[in-house]
Amino acid sequence: MDSAMPFYDVNLGAYGNTKTQLVRRVDDTLSTRPFTKVWKADFDRHCLEKTEFRDFWVSWDGGIIKHGRGPVVGDDIIGEWADPTPFPVKSIGVLNSYNTQGDWIIHVTAYGNASTHFINCSPSNKRVDLDTYKPVIMLSETLCAMQCKVDEQCMGFNYKDNSCELLSFQPGVVTAIPRKSQTGWRFFTKCYVQ
Repeated sequence: MDSAMPFYDVNLGAYGNTKTQLVRRVDDTLSTRPFTKVWKADFDRHCLEKTEFRDFWVSWDGGIIKHGRGPVVGDDIIGEWADPTPFPVKSIGVLNSYNTQGDWIIHVTAYGNASTHFINCSPSNKRVDLDTYKPVIMLSETLCAMQCKVDEQCMGFNYKDNSCELLSFQPGVVTAIPRKSQTGWRFFTKCYVQ
């Protein structure tokens, strides 16, 4: 992560496991300049528990940062804040507090065919014959899409039965994407929303 770039920090279990804190850092200064919002605990809604997993979710869309409790995004909202000058979120990180240990189970929700940044460009049983620069197995269609989404070299992927092939264009001009018939394969390509 570039420390000069802004980021949002949602701190579950802040203030001795009694509150949730949202920090919006503007740059690499760690002074009191960044925006901070704190939500007080209601019962155990914010509290982490060392003997059990607890479900929390965080979402961001159009500069509206929300977080809540439970497995369903949008349900049981703990806090919400609208950033007057939002920035695009390009990555996430998860960590434990200082000198503590913990395990995380991360559930990623992607919308659309594979995510909002992919479209299925071929009918079923079509596989694209381009530079397969990273074959990966044991990935769901969604995880395959997420891997491609964060990789600048990736232009799309072929997918079949937990087999994922990340694709890139070879040097030179590509005037047509070559497809071949192969049972069970599907091709997805990145699309860019303007």
